[in-house]
Amino acid sequence: QPSTDAPTGRSDLGGVYDPMSGELVIFGGDPGVAVNCQSMPDFSEETWLYNPTCNTWRLSPEQGPSPRNRHATAYDSMRRRMIVFGGRWRMGSSGSYLTYNDTHALQFGVAGTPGHSWQELRPGGTRPPALSNAAAVYDPMGDRFIVFGGNTSNNGGTFAPNGKVYALTFSNNTWSELVPTSGTIPARLFHAMALDPKRNRLVVF
Repeated sequence: QPSTDAPTGRSDLGGVYDPMSGELVIFGGDPGVAVNCQSMPDFSEETWLYNPTCNTWRLSPEQGPSPRNRHATAYDSMRRRMIVFGGRWRMGSSGSYLTYNDTHALQFGVAGTPGHSWQELRPGGTRPPALSNAAAVYDPMGDRFIVFGGNTSNNGGTFAPNGKVYALTFSNNTWSELVPTSGTIPARLFHAMALDPKRNRLVVF
């Protein structure tokens, strides 16, 4: 049990671990509580940081992306920052969602200081469509953030899976579509994905 106030229970959030500070950082998610056994989606814009050494949580005062859940996140190990892409939001408990294809970065403070700062990256190039439920990784060899899959529908009752792969190259802050030279897999969402660094490939399940 942490020794300080902690974030409320939530789902559909994103988070990363920063090995230099030892902190776990989470952003956004759905803190909605079911009513009469019916889900009541809600959307958070909170950024929380957990220090395992001190067993403490703290709420960041920095203004981050707009409230959302089901976004994709990955840790940029070269620059010590969390990258957040996409996600969804809506006003109230019914109607269409607003789905995003924006990209934000939470920069970790230098060693020994607590400061963290958010920045919208605003990349150029061929951006992915607005997506929720996508998966993402950081590729250190190519210095790029890679997104695959996800849901392009803004209707909570239907799904429209994405089957394309997009890469945000940080050296020029530009999105591009990665088109495989051979082989395909079906479009999907709610999947798991990781980078296999020894073979320089994505593994999707």
